[in-house]
Amino acid sequence: MTHVLAEGLAFPEGPVFAPDGSLRLVEYEGGTLTRWEAGQIERHAAGGQPNGLVFDSRSRAWVCDAGRNAATV
Repeated sequence: MTHVLAEGLAFPEGPVFAPDGSLRLVEYEGGTLTRWEAGQIERHAAGGQPNGLVFDSRSRAWVCDAGRNAATV
């Protein structure tokens, strides 16, 4: 069974649950760090071409950037 959580995302990658329980991901083509919770989408400009996301032990979000060939906090 498939459940669609969100539509209209611009090449979503790196889905991960944040420490607060919300689902986070990056949108490669949109250049955003995206938060999904309870059916609501909130986008924040990440710049570049984000293509991966992880939270570290201090709850900081690390974003991989394909355009810069780097990772940023």
